[in-house]
Formats: sequence, C-alpha cells, structure tokens
Amino acid sequence: MVESWSIGREFALTDRTTTKTEKTAEAPKPRLKDWLEYIGARFLLGVFRIVGLKAGSAFGGWIAHSIGPRLGVTKRAARNLERAMPELGEAERQLIIRGMWDNLGRTAAEYAHLDKYSLDAADQKSDLITINGFERLEQAQAAGKGVILISGHFANWEVLPLAIGPYRDRLAEIYRAPNNPLIDQFVHRLRDAGAPPALQIPKGPQAGRPLLRHLKQGGIVALLADQKMREGLPLKFFGHTAFTAHTVLQLSLKLDVPVLPVSITREDSYKFAITVHDPLPAPQGDDDKVRIRTYTQDMNDWLEAQVRARPSQWFWLHDRWRAYNVRRQDRA
Repeated sequence: MVESWSIGREFALTDRTTTKTEKTAEAPKPRLKDWLEYIGARFLLGVFRIVGLKAGSAFGGWIAHSIGPRLGVTKRAARNLERAMPELGEAERQLIIRGMWDNLGRTAAEYAHLDKYSLDAADQKSDLITINGFERLEQAQAAGKGVILISGHFANWEVLPLAIGPYRDRLAEIYRAPNNPLIDQFVHRLRDAGAPPALQIPKGPQAGRPLLRHLKQGGIVALLADQKMREGLPLKFFGHTAFTAHTVLQLSLKLDVPVLPVSITREDSYKFAITVHDPLPAPQGDDDKVRIRTYTQDMNDWLEAQVRARPSQWFWLHDRWRAYNVRRQDRA
C-alpha cells in the first residue's frame, strides 16, 4: 500500500497530465511484477469503490487486521512499539498493532474514495471531515507569506491535502514515489480526483530549490515529517536517536515563514478531524546550528505527543531508528 505524500511526497515541479511535478529522471519501464501489482490494486480499489465508502473502509480494515498481525513485517512494528513505549504490557501492544493494521486497511480502501474527501465536493465535506484551527492557515496566507504544514502518518494522511479547500492550488507536496511506476501514476490520479492538482516535489537533495522558490512565492508546503531517514540531524524521538529531516525548517528560519503542525484523527471509522495547531515557535539566538537543532527537536517532540495520544493510528512499520543505529555500528 502507498505510504503517503511522503512516500508519498516531497515536492517537485514536473508536467503530468493531472499533476504538476518537477522534472526528474525518466521513470523506469514497468516490469511484469509491476503490471501484476497494478492490476491487483485496480481490482481491489474497484471493489472498494463499488461497495461504497463506509462498507469499503470497514472491509479494508477487516482484511488488514485479520491478516496483518500474522505477517513477518509485524515483528518490526512490535519491536518499534516496545522500544518507544516500554511501559506498555504485551496485551496493550498487541491491541495497538491490531488497531494499526485496521487503520492501514481502512486507509488503503479509502484511496478509492479520495474524491469524496475533497472540500471542493460540497455535498460531502461537512459529513466526512471536521477542520479545527483553519483560521491559522488563513491568517498566515493573508500575511502574504509562505506556510509550511507538518504532519505525520496519522489516521488517513491522504485527506490533509484535500482538506485545505481554496488553498489547494497553492499547495506543494514533498514525496517519494512508489517503486512501481504504474502504481505511482495511479495514486497521483486518485489524489487529484475532485480537486486541483497539487505541485509534487520529489524527496531528495534536488527538492531544495523548488521548495525555496515555492515558499518565496507565498505557497504552501506540506510534508510528513515522521518517516524513516537515512541521513539528517541525529535527534531524539521517543527517547532514542533517529535521523530527522531539517531542510524545510531551515527554510522556515531563512524566509521567516511559519510552521503549522497539523494533526489528523480518525474519529468515526471513515470520518476525520483535522486540527491546524499554533505555529511551532521559531528559536531565537545567534547560533544557527543550535536554532535548527532546537527547532527540529521541537518538531519531533510534537510528533511524538501526537503518536502517544493515538498510538493505534500511527504507522509503526516505519523503521524510524534503524539508519542511525546501523551508522553507529559501522563507525564502532
């Protein structure tokens, strides 16, 4: 299943039929395996579409929480959960893992209905998404500045780009494309259904320039800041060191643009509450290295607090700490 706009997304500016994206290396030709995965995904999402949003979400959750806990990858989630929240008992951890799989299954099924979550679809918006604190985004945009939205793999992370309504055409998303080019194109079409296409900026060193340009033009940048990183600042997350992306926060300090944390909560099976929180305070001082470390650690602390509040709605399959531990072992 597709992880996100940070598997998702880290912005680019290339031309697609339905999506603006930065030009990158030519996509690899699909292999037989890619075609089989694509056909399977189209079939499943077609079923989820036919049965409707409510039933499809429930069916996807049932499939995932029935099968997921038996898969080998679940050992990683259990390991991560034990490391992050050792105070929990075994029964509590198993309950969280089952809930995680249910949430992931629902999220996968809801890809077939993303168009219904767009706030441009007036007949659906009030029933499916509740937004709190939207005035914070409006105030930041009214000031004529760019805005950075940070969130994580909470609930169904795909609904956030669809929920900003009138600002969708100013949105840029940082993303990592799926390995399967057919799935990548398919997911882009689903994300853009029922809403103006967002600017897509591929994750990586090449993202810096288009990000800078977009923010200078007063645009909105959104990213999921909790994903596994192979490099970055070594900072604490749940009390353990993990590489953490900090480039976007550097741009925030450089351009004096606000960083608005955004939480997403699954409230009623297939309905969501999105909250735009107060801006992350920008650290003061003359030492830029200290400022960016403090800023990035504050972001990690906010993400951790959101995960602790609703652990079953987070993506525990991310091996968030592995890259740092491997690097440390290599240097030993």
